[in-house]
Amino acid sequence: MNQKEITWAKIAQQVDTIKDGLGKGIEIGIKEAVIAINAFGINTTMSCEGHFERGVAGPWVDIDIQETEEIKKLRDDLRSTNEISKDKEKDRDKLNKEELEKLYKLWDESHKLEDRLEKITLPESKKIFNLLSEFYKNRSVDFDQMLALNFSPFGGSRLMCQGTRLQEVMSPEEKADNLRRYQGEMRLFTEFLKKKYFQDQ
Repeated sequence: MNQKEITWAKIAQQVDTIKDGLGKGIEIGIKEAVIAINAFGINTTMSCEGHFERGVAGPWVDIDIQETEEIKKLRDDLRSTNEISKDKEKDRDKLNKEELEKLYKLWDESHKLEDRLEKITLPESKKIFNLLSEFYKNRSVDFDQMLALNFSPFGGSRLMCQGTRLQEVMSPEEKADNLRRYQGEMRLFTEFLKKKYFQDQ
């Protein structure tokens, strides 16, 4: 085995040890995608192969840096600020000038926290973005089938087909066909990553 094969095998072993809150491992339909993404030094946090009857009807992989105390505090502060803002927004029409100014300050603080999180977490998403750009350079598919990144205000992003969220309003027939196509697209991207990983020296 060469060094790349050894590294790939080690990542595969690590991925096999990952368990969710219920003690379940990574689903077989998304496991190789997670391995391939990690092989490029990109950190993943959660994933799903996609399901028709439950959850999201399309495969997805969450991309994010490993959480540090700084990141955890920023996210906790952002959640707290957002909760206070939402509570005050309920009675926005009844707020006096002083109370409105406090609400605007909360919004400003929320935006500043989001900006700080983005500066720290976006570089990880940029790695997968660059690989997606290369994958689609000479590939043409239906717009809904194209893989893209959905960014979270709390940092990090979710790799999924663009039409995945719309699955909830599709007919059962459309939903089943889309799920098949979206899973196929994720498999093709995984094959691209694997081929690129072993070819690049």
